[in-house]
This record gives sequence, structure tokens and C-alpha cells, in this order.
Amino acid sequence: MSERMLSFKHKNLYSGLLSFCLWFLNLLGKSLCRIWN
Repeated sequence: MSERMLSFKHKNLYSGLLSFCLWFLNLLGKSLCRIWN
């Protein structure tokens, strides 16, 4: 596998992980708001 392909794959993985974390935090915040209200 070429270096460029490898770095692209890692960037793709990190962006996917980041979006998953943001989605998870959003879900957590919504459920916490529902519990507190």
C-alpha cells in the first residue's frame, strides 16, 4: 500500500471517529436534558 493511500485511510478513519464522538456526545446531552427536565 502506498504512503498516500495509507495517510488518506487514516484521515478517513479519524474523521469517522470524530463524527461518531460528536454524535455520541449529542445523544448523551439530549438524554441528560431529558433526565433533568
